[in-house]
Amino acid sequence: VRLAIEVATDEDISALKQARKERVEKGRKGNFEEYSMYGKGFHFVIANATKNRVIINMMDKLLDAMQQPLWINMRKAYYQEDPSRIDQMLEVHDNIVKAIIERDVEKAVCAIEADFDHVLQQLYSFNE
Repeated sequence: VRLAIEVATDEDISALKQARKERVEKGRKGNFEEYSMYGKGFHFVIANATKNRVIINMMDKLLDAMQQPLWINMRKAYYQEDPSRIDQMLEVHDNIVKAIIERDVEKAVCAIEADFDHVLQQLYSFNE
């Protein structure tokens, strides 16, 4: 995210805002499968903002893995178990977007760490 903040253009920021808007719409409607699918777009916009082919390709492969049925079904079950969890994730992603717009690396890193924490929580809850 540091590199994205350093080199992101106004167009990258606009694309990030649009990806965020689309993801919020899907999440608020309770369409967890589409919410997860739009997550790829959201995260890929950040990767593209780095202008670094290695990061972009790595994120593309990682995000493809997260589109597998097992991962999507796990996340769907996680959100259906407690629909308020979607609001928590939306807030985390809002914080990422705000930090990138403000070009605040420290805030962005903290927000991404919170995102990772939520993903780990999802993984752990799936194994219970």
